[in-house]
Amino acid sequence: MDFCLKDDNYLQFKDIIYKQIFGMPMGNPLSPTIADLVMDHLLDECLTECNAKPNFIVKYVDDIFAVMDKYKVADLLLILNGFHSKLQFTVENENNSSISFLDVKIHRMDTQLSFDWFQKPTASGRLINFRDKRFYHSNTIKVTKILSDKGFPPAIIRGLILQQQCRRAKQQSEVNNKGYFKSIVYVPKLAESFKQVVAKNIQDVRLAFKSNQTIRHLFTKLKTKIDRDKRTDVIYKINCKGKPDETCNLCYIGTTKQFLRQRLSNHKSDIKNYNLAKTALAAHSIDKGHSPDFDGVKVLQTEKHTSKRYTLETLHILNNKNNMNRKQDTQSISSVYYSLVSS
Repeated sequence: MDFCLKDDNYLQFKDIIYKQIFGMPMGNPLSPTIADLVMDHLLDECLTECNAKPNFIVKYVDDIFAVMDKYKVADLLLILNGFHSKLQFTVENENNSSISFLDVKIHRMDTQLSFDWFQKPTASGRLINFRDKRFYHSNTIKVTKILSDKGFPPAIIRGLILQQQCRRAKQQSEVNNKGYFKSIVYVPKLAESFKQVVAKNIQDVRLAFKSNQTIRHLFTKLKTKIDRDKRTDVIYKINCKGKPDETCNLCYIGTTKQFLRQRLSNHKSDIKNYNLAKTALAAHSIDKGHSPDFDGVKVLQTEKHTSKRYTLETLHILNNKNNMNRKQDTQSISSVYYSLVSS
């Protein structure tokens, strides 16, 4: 317990390792349980020494709902906040005889309480997709039971489900008639040609172009930046430095799933051992006596999905006129798009 609660709470930020000295860390499986135990202990201790006890009290983790006289609220709050300096509570009183607690809106009507559904303004309204074919029947049964238990008339339930089935059938029909879309990175001049090839060779597929300049490129990254040589699943570019008396404008574009430093080590080994058949970079360096610029290697893109990474590598090769990659290192335009559509 000491190890899990105290000795294992570390985090890294900007290459500096920090130790959490108070509280439970987010993501630790023990954190919810410990929080619940602490709250139970806190309420037991505070209510024992409190003269202003609530008429009714219930909690969910750190949210508490209580019914008590108004003039006793301040005294109870003072006792709760005196338990520990880092555990401080706030009070929300009823407004117009109603108050929210979790996802319930509680209304006080004379001597009775009535309950309504409550959603926070920030609630997304997201639920499991009702149209998933694999669980459609079981989800229909669950929804029917939930609504029946809450008093919804059977005719209304059947009508709602029927409406959804009709809407689902209509949407499926529209999808079958229109085909489906796949998105690809837009490469000037090249993308239009690819689109024509797809239109001729692959039925029911429509291409939509997207930019590499996404929102994530516009904002500061909060995670610690990974060293270039420690990055994986990348597409990289190596320029050729030529010879002292001979310049070379060619470059090599490749991809690797392993650490980039390991891939560069493999390239160096191929050149050192005269393995011309390994890569176009080794063949060019050995044949011309040129030196690759391993220190200036540039990461062009990161993509964890293997088939997409190979497709993007091919697009970078085709878009770079000064590449030294061999023809067999690239795919044809048709096979590139077939791979993209299949994935």
